[in-house]
Amino acid sequence: MIVLEDYAGKGSRRCQRIQWFINDISQLAAKQKIRVRSFSRAKVKQTFGESGASNKYEIAIAIAKRFPELTTRLPRFRKPWMSEDYRMSIFDGDRVRDGVPQCKALMDCDPNVTDL
Repeated sequence: MIVLEDYAGKGSRRCQRIQWFINDISQLAAKQKIRVRSFSRAKVKQTFGESGASNKYEIAIAIAKRFPELTTRLPRFRKPWMSEDYRMSIFDGDRVRDGVPQCKALMDCDPNVTDL
């Protein structure tokens, strides 16, 4: 399964080039018979917010607690003047897996989920 951002959803600000890239990934996955799920950033934040995680770092901590093997990849807390650590993208992708209860709720209940 491949999980992608729903760039048409609320809270997304993806440029045209990235939208094309996401569409290309979806089409390639469909040709390979790989399921694709799409979620808006707002929906992910809302779902994790119900458990108290209100920002990307708190969501990453919640995922690292669920998957201890990712704990060593968790970047340190970012100050406002610091750039985002490249490792944070690991948690962007991993947060919408079936194993995280909030993500399972997203996949099971969200009517905007795209299955190809």
